[in-house]
Amino acid sequence: MKTQKTNVDSLHFTPKCDRCLKIAEHSDMRCAQCGGNISFDYRQEFPIFDPSKKGLSRFWSRLPLVNPDTRISLGEGDTPLVKADLGHPNLWLKNEMANPTGSHKDRQLSIAISHAVYPGKKLSVLVSAGSTGLANAAYTARAGIRGIIFTGESARSDRVYPIHILGSEVIRVKGDIDTVIDHLTDLSAQTGIYNSSTARHINPYQAEGPKTIAYEIYEDLGCAPDWMIVPAGGGGTYAAIGRGFIELFENGLTDRIPRLVGAVPSTYNALEHGHNLGYQSMEEIRKHSIGEGIPTILAKLAHVYPPDAEDALKMARKINGYFISASDEESMDACQLLAEKVGLYSEPSSGTGIAVLQKFLASGVASATEKVVVLLCGSGFRETATFSEKRPFTPEGINLEEMIKFITR
Repeated sequence: MKTQKTNVDSLHFTPKCDRCLKIAEHSDMRCAQCGGNISFDYRQEFPIFDPSKKGLSRFWSRLPLVNPDTRISLGEGDTPLVKADLGHPNLWLKNEMANPTGSHKDRQLSIAISHAVYPGKKLSVLVSAGSTGLANAAYTARAGIRGIIFTGESARSDRVYPIHILGSEVIRVKGDIDTVIDHLTDLSAQTGIYNSSTARHINPYQAEGPKTIAYEIYEDLGCAPDWMIVPAGGGGTYAAIGRGFIELFENGLTDRIPRLVGAVPSTYNALEHGHNLGYQSMEEIRKHSIGEGIPTILAKLAHVYPPDAEDALKMARKINGYFISASDEESMDACQLLAEKVGLYSEPSSGTGIAVLQKFLASGVASATEKVVVLLCGSGFRETATFSEKRPFTPEGINLEEMIKFITR
């Protein structure tokens, strides 16, 4: 099929190369001239917020959407900002579990699939251990196009089953997840198949989606927080939220840019390690195979080579952010604390954010008056098998006559 070519001069955004600054075509995923990553310049005469629209579409002026009115949507965004009592008087939780497929990835896949279908693409592929694959399956179904999800060979059947139910193909591939991602990236470039990966160097369009988390937090608080804790696996969400707050600051809407604390697994802490050593490039990260082959329940954060490491490390330097790691056990404990104290049942990788919150508060770096927000990325209802395997539970069995003693005790 011949794809539709878009005149970038007629759009509210301009895709351009980070490296050589060449203006890119709307269909380009990387710079055709030098292979650099693509970012977007937005026309500043349009305000960030458009009250005439709903959901992510009200931020159309800062999203790379050719036609915001035909965006592929399932009602993502506008997630609750929940005040919580977890050891800090000014603490809020951004509950991304309220998105249609239960995670923040819906923001990215809405943008990606909208970008895919505009020129007539009929297939979206990516590599995913869970949330991204589920979101891709949902949004390709919504758009009426095919989806194929490649997973690592150890991917749990219960985790990928919903992807199958949503009509996408699920294929297990031998090899670690980062190697599979690299191979599919090469295949996509060779064949022209649309890759909805949530790594910016593979798909720059989806990478703008998480910025809207920053916009919504600003809307709900009436200001930017002083601190925000963000679970960081590949690093893309961390970098994008930072960009969102920078845009708010540069447009005069807030007087501060929050310091972002990336929450990473203790066994896959390449971002923490790289930041502490002053790394700036993937070449430096690739000198160390941190976590390779180590089993973890934090599969969604487990990257030996985080694909957006350069963006995340650059953002941390720019806004004086940093990274803290937490173990599987600390993350599981934090999930239980969150459930019992707040009533929110999160996946283990979101528990990493709460575990890091506890370490962050214990360090005393935030004063009682400073506003702190923690991002809850995904729902625990999709990860119950993981919890029950690690911490089995069997309900007590009683006779009918014994029910009264439980009610009255």
